[in-house]
Amino acid sequence: VGFESLRRALDALEDASQRLRRGPLPPGTRAVDGEGWHFRYAASGAHSVPGDGQFHRVAVRADAAPARLVFRAVPRHSADVHRFCTLETPRGVPYPSGPLQVYIDGRYRVTAPLTGQAGQGELTLALGLEPGVRIVERTARVQQGDRGLVGQTTRVDHHVHLRIRNGLSQAAVVQIYDRLPTVADDAKDIEVSLLACEPEPALTDKDPADRPLEGGLRWTVTVPPAEVAPIDWRYRVELPAKFELSGGNRRQ
Repeated sequence: VGFESLRRALDALEDASQRLRRGPLPPGTRAVDGEGWHFRYAASGAHSVPGDGQFHRVAVRADAAPARLVFRAVPRHSADVHRFCTLETPRGVPYPSGPLQVYIDGRYRVTAPLTGQAGQGELTLALGLEPGVRIVERTARVQQGDRGLVGQTTRVDHHVHLRIRNGLSQAAVVQIYDRLPTVADDAKDIEVSLLACEPEPALTDKDPADRPLEGGLRWTVTVPPAEVAPIDWRYRVELPAKFELSGGNRRQ
């Protein structure tokens, strides 16, 4: 009887194992590939996991890490402001790729993708829209003039003004992204210059999603609660009078 019971138990485990292999992965997860490295996660205590061929969630590890909350926006495209959180993850501890459920003050906020880059320093998570912070105004004034003998050069000045409103109960650090017009490699007689900015921006080659951004500018502004902060900047494009900017010289 003992042998027969053991055989049935082993057969049941094998059936459960096959169902697990054939079944779909949990939403948001992917199979382990060969790009990572071996790592053993030591659980803080004993766990009982049913061998029923289904995926089960088990708490294995808890880490505490410093976190910075920042808000990012690209007013040229949208007045929406997105919330990002940067964590200083423990080095040498990789986290598997998959969905990450984010709770703030005990309340579920969003499910963010975890790319498996944790354990290498900073980890930045996109936490969705922040309705409490908004771009309430963006205007672009364009002025065109001529320079040089018989107007051989066209000068197009752009003045961009925007305002950021913080409706939260605490100060908000907001990063604003924009870019200067780019010039083709063979257009050596076209010049783009930054004339004035208030406040001063930082040059960047990355957009808010960490993708390449040519000619990028980034402002970091701390907006007090229930207040509005302005940003003003001006740039100039000089080009031969026979040329025209893509989209027209009067473009916004």
